[in-house]
Amino acid sequence: MRLMLALLLAMVLAACSCPPLVERWDTPEETLAQWQARLCRDDVQGEYGCFAASYQRSFRGFENYFAARAELLEQRPTAAFLLRHADLSGAASPTEYATDGNHARIVLDARGESIVIEFECEAWVSVTYADGTSRTVRQNGAPAALVGALDGRQWLSFDRPVLDATRLAEVREVHVDPRWLIADLAGLADGIAGSPTKTSSMRNTP
Repeated sequence: MRLMLALLLAMVLAACSCPPLVERWDTPEETLAQWQARLCRDDVQGEYGCFAASYQRSFRGFENYFAARAELLEQRPTAAFLLRHADLSGAASPTEYATDGNHARIVLDARGESIVIEFECEAWVSVTYADGTSRTVRQNGAPAALVGALDGRQWLSFDRPVLDATRLAEVREVHVDPRWLIADLAGLADGIAGSPTKTSSMRNTP
């Protein structure tokens, strides 16, 4: 009985040592913090959910991410330390943004090893209906690509959810939720056949 209580206490203390899990996607820093919190909790599915759709596709399946992740944590102790370290002050470079405004980069550096983490800003659309329910769906493209203007009027075009005439009449609010998601993490997908190579022009934040 005492042994069981000791094990339960150890599990509680381990959980408390993890950084708080806050689901915010407004900046690359917030997304990285959320991914780290999920890594600390060994929430592999949650980690994968912090990835941009393009990066998820580059793994050619969740199982490939799981294998690459395990290899990194086991064989690259410095990288594992950086990625699991909640306080990145002094280890993280200032966020660099690409000239297109839709891509960013943070570099973690410690003990002579650098880890590059790329980010992509995805467009998600939230639709609220008359019955109070809402749905938030990932789109194909950057947020700016969804908004247009013609004759002084703005319009919004989105792929999902698909709205027929009946459902469209029930819509009460639509808004775009830009989300910064991880588009490359320490080159984890580099060894997977067919993974694209990403290049972008970055600048430091003011």
